[in-house]
Amino acid sequence: MITAAGLGTRSGLDGKFRKEMLSLYDTRDGKLVLRPVIDMVIFRMKSAGIGRIAVILNSNDRITYDYVSREYPEVEIIYQEKPDGFGSAVYRGRELFREGCLLNAGDGFVLDPSYYHDLARDARSKLTLFEVDRPERYGNAVVDRKGGYVREVVEKPVNPLSNLAMAAIYSFREPLYEYLDTERVEFTEYIENAISRNYSLGYNIIRRDDWISVGKVENYVKCVEKTYNYFKNFVIT
Repeated sequence: MITAAGLGTRSGLDGKFRKEMLSLYDTRDGKLVLRPVIDMVIFRMKSAGIGRIAVILNSNDRITYDYVSREYPEVEIIYQEKPDGFGSAVYRGRELFREGCLLNAGDGFVLDPSYYHDLARDARSKLTLFEVDRPERYGNAVVDRKGGYVREVVEKPVNPLSNLAMAAIYSFREPLYEYLDTERVEFTEYIENAISRNYSLGYNIIRRDDWISVGKVENYVKCVEKTYNYFKNFVIT
């Protein structure tokens, strides 16, 4: 599942052109290309062998709809009528969580495409985490490093219990459907609900720079440069 129903106002957009349609650099067939962020996420999922992919969109977002339906006609479209939060978007597509599901926000991705291959083949449900200086700005995770599992998650806590932030990519190998019991704004609440009911959840810790997110204007400028510098090394000349 890919969630892409937000308005993108933090990115300096006016709601007509969404942040998942902002272009960054990638490689295709040995060539350096510009592609919308959502294209990069879909492409990585397909390359990892994921057969069923659904995108959550706002029904007024014709630009993203036209692009996805043209370039990836096999991808399902599910509508979230109002931008009521990440958790609400997931709730719209909760049927996908009756089995294992890889969830990715439409405005971010892990630089290395092989990470998606690894998640798709990992037998354990996992969060993707990275270390930050201001964990109160993120979904915060507390882990048991010896046991290799997640103990607790909190959305933007006033007093963080760790410096680990959650990247917006989640792999659930065991069904999560029964834990999506009521509509919530924050997806973090669903995860904490599952953990409290003994859902086994592991984690991977990646470098902060490995997670690309175009959430704000200044981030987008940095993301263009970062993806160019990374993927230019994979061009076949």
